[in-house]
Amino acid sequence: ASTQVIENPTVQTLTSRRAELQAEYQEKLGLFQPDYPAMQQLRARIAALDSAIAQATRSVGSSLEGEYQAAVGRERQLQAQVDRLRGAV
Repeated sequence: ASTQVIENPTVQTLTSRRAELQAEYQEKLGLFQPDYPAMQQLRARIAALDSAIAQATRSVGSSLEGEYQAAVGRERQLQAQVDRLRGAV
């Protein structure tokens, strides 16, 4: 994973919450069977967090891609300007 994804506050919050729920699930697994309704609910909440983490990760990736494309465009503009100035000399 990229540093930007790891350092993203949303991803950090979601990942932390997922770890808490996973720990709770493991703790309760000593008391309840996996098909117990409370356990099923915990698994559903963990799955929802997994989806949210994936979405947040994609969002950060899309943002990085946009920044990259903008930088490439600026580089092309600057190179064109340098080429024009060299031709004018």
